Amino acid sequence: GGKYTAENLIKSIIVSSANDSCVAMSERIAGSEEVFVEKMNERAKSLGMENTLFSNCTGLPKDPQYSCAKDVAKMLTELIRHEKYFDFSGIRNENFEHSGGRVTQMTNTNKLLRSYEGCDGGKTGFTNQAGFCMAATAKRGNMRLVSVTIGSPDSATRFENAAKMLDYGFANYTNRLIVDDKNPLGESVCVRGGKKDEITVRPERCSYLFTEKNEKPEISLEIRVEEKIKAPVEYGQKVGTISVYRDGVEIDSLALVANESVAKATYWDSVKDVMQNWNIG
Repeated sequence: GGKYTAENLIKSIIVSSANDSCVAMSERIAGSEEVFVEKMNERAKSLGMENTLFSNCTGLPKDPQYSCAKDVAKMLTELIRHEKYFDFSGIRNENFEHSGGRVTQMTNTNKLLRSYEGCDGGKTGFTNQAGFCMAATAKRGNMRLVSVTIGSPDSATRFENAAKMLDYGFANYTNRLIVDDKNPLGESVCVRGGKKDEITVRPERCSYLFTEKNEKPEISLEIRVEEKIKAPVEYGQKVGTISVYRDGVEIDSLALVANESVAKATYWDSVKDVMQNWNIG
């Protein structure tokens, strides 16, 4: 009969794998755990998790439930796209206050938070069927990695194996910055009917290329600007696209946006332009 905020329930799920909170959230979102599990399986399918079937919302053993390391990696990769997740995933210990005044201490079982440089999220798991499992994520510089280990014989081994995989990734791979959203492009774009005739432009976001450190792929960019850009132009307005190619194959496409605003020219602006360009014999 207690009442809890969704935020606190989600926090308890992320920090301490609170199964009761999972059930409560599933019932609130879908009306019942059974309907929520159907939505889980639909989502898994949309993420390309081909070897996963959910039978409940907690992960506790229930036939015919199953998954694999690759699908768990896809699931965690999707989860960490939500920045809010990291507000909770790094919590090691925290008290959970119930509506009646009772307090439960939440403890994060992800020991890599304490021992592995850059680790800021992940989840442990254990069942008799799956053994000791670990899905972990760590970030160093501009590169984030995910590692998943299943079937470890004991808790210490799962952390050791997860750390080894992350070590291998950071030692042998790099995330190269190809397009920087903080640097305007060298070329300008013409604007019709504005107080300025041209504007600088920049990529809407950064674009990276994940490669082996000794790999040297051929990278090229294709910049396409809209033909008729009319004032007014707002800062951040899309004015074109940038396509990134690796060895001739497109690997990313992002918007090209205005790096400044331009107001529409008034009648008096037009008169002023005429006067300035007037050629007196």
